[in-house]
Amino acid sequence: MKKIINWLFGGDLDLKNKWWHRFLKVLFIISVISLTIYVITLFANSYPRIVNQWNFVDVLSGRLSKNDNSGKILSMRQLYNDEEIIGDSDIYTKDYFPNLKDKDYLLPFSPIFLEDTESFCSNKLDKQIIDIVNKNNIKLFSTTNPTLNTLSTNIDAFNSYLYNNDIKCVMVDSYSVENENGITSKYTFLRPVDIYKYNVYRYENNFIGFILDIILSIIGLLLYIFIVLFIYNKIILYIIYGNKK
Repeated sequence: MKKIINWLFGGDLDLKNKWWHRFLKVLFIISVISLTIYVITLFANSYPRIVNQWNFVDVLSGRLSKNDNSGKILSMRQLYNDEEIIGDSDIYTKDYFPNLKDKDYLLPFSPIFLEDTESFCSNKLDKQIIDIVNKNNIKLFSTTNPTLNTLSTNIDAFNSYLYNNDIKCVMVDSYSVENENGITSKYTFLRPVDIYKYNVYRYENNFIGFILDIILSIIGLLLYIFIVLFIYNKIILYIIYGNKK
């Protein structure tokens, strides 16, 4: 280490009496202090995000492709475990995804995927939909935003829609209509769910990664100091003084 310092700062050019040297020295010290404060602030603000965060682990549709799930009829809730959540990939991108511990705040629309919501998923759904419909006594279907006019009893058309659009999940939904007498009728129907747009996230602790980031930042800061000193002492001063010692 001593040899490196002597090599880097070797020579006596009486630089302490040079105003420009003192000025550059002050600028260098300010830059190092500023950079250090910036790094510390950056890590302090990002600590919760780095150490505890929801990390992408899978796409929901990929869970149906696993060998042990092939051909099985599962609910969407069965496609992810209690330590995981699912999010709309169109909304929650890597840069925007909120790092919150509360699932209700993290995914305000998540109740549609909870245990009390009836859904059916399979990688062979188009071949199993008729059996699902018969077992659950479902007679109405909708492939668009549900209104009374969009509900249909045509199971073949619904099945064709599932096949043509590669739909792997359907959900039991309902639509209520109030007549002139104030009597409300509830219509239960199936609607498709595009699970290709949903990602699976798991809340993980990454403290080791946080420490590694700190170490890399320290190395980067030291490298910055070395490069600046090398350029100044070995290049700039060489241009000004040549090989003068």
